[in-house]
Amino acid sequence: MEAFGSGGAGAQTSDTAYLASTRSADSAVSDQNTGRGPYKSSPAARSRVRCPDARKGLAWYRARYNESLEGRGLDTTWPVGRKPLSCADAKQLAKVWRQKAQAARINLERWRADETHWERWLPKLWYAIGMCETALDWHFDSGTYVSAFGIIRSAFPTWNGNNTPREQYRVALGIANRYGLGAWGCYSHGGYRYHMG
Repeated sequence: MEAFGSGGAGAQTSDTAYLASTRSADSAVSDQNTGRGPYKSSPAARSRVRCPDARKGLAWYRARYNESLEGRGLDTTWPVGRKPLSCADAKQLAKVWRQKAQAARINLERWRADETHWERWLPKLWYAIGMCETALDWHFDSGTYVSAFGIIRSAFPTWNGNNTPREQYRVALGIANRYGLGAWGCYSHGGYRYHMG
């Protein structure tokens, strides 16, 4: 089935605050492991330090990783991963989890783009049905009918007014698979044809 709009490249994260925090965590880990900045001391003294900032950096990256998973509605288990065995191990783990956190962030942005940019994937037929039913209002709620596709509320128990276009489309597909497209008056009466363009 032909999609309503053309596809686009995966969204790239542009959250400068996130990147700035990442650099700050990296700097703290690096300073502590090289004796720079506030960690200037003798080698013997540094060997006794348990690398609190390296461990904080590791915890920060793990938390950002979890946040990205939660943003996609995925289950997470805390704490994630093992405890560092030494300062060097904490530094290495921080690098590993930095990469994981960044990858999870990019995946989250791509997921959000896919969930919300309906024009990239919504089939023309469903665009036409949505336009006929509610003028494709993704926040439509008449009390009895909800979503851009005018679904009866009882058939959409997770409706909250902020459901993504992708979620609304999945619910509509489930209804269509069970009852057929005739469940929509705009389809059975042919009103959708005015929006097929």
